[in-house]
Amino acid sequence: MSILGKVVGFFKSESNNINDVPNENKVSVHSDVIESVKSSAEMIDEERLDQLDKMLVSEMIELFKEDISSALQTLEVAVNAKDPYAIKEAAHYIKGGALNLGAIELAEISKVMQDCGDENNLEKIDSLLSQFKASIDGTIDALHNYMDK
Repeated sequence: MSILGKVVGFFKSESNNINDVPNENKVSVHSDVIESVKSSAEMIDEERLDQLDKMLVSEMIELFKEDISSALQTLEVAVNAKDPYAIKEAAHYIKGGALNLGAIELAEISKVMQDCGDENNLEKIDSLLSQFKASIDGTIDALHNYMDK
């Protein structure tokens, strides 16, 4: 099992579903394209992280950082191959790890990508992948800012 898979299993709770994230914390979705969230406070669900011990959160962030590059590579291969099933599976995997860390933007983009794969609608998948990649650093920065509080 990969590191991100272990992180996903590290913390299970009632709000482990993108549909359980409060609406005010969700990224706006218009025409299957994500509008980017600008402030770091909006990139993560701090209430989610407040439920966890700081040491656990710190360890989860480090594990997530270690595994996100290989998970991203898997997603990129799937997108480049225009393989809807592989896109769906890779996006679903990433979404789980993102939700466990309260990484709202990454989870929301992953959810839209997963839906695109599930519906075999790849028209905007390249744009979503670009947005996803741009969101990774901002999310990691937001998580570190949270830890520095």
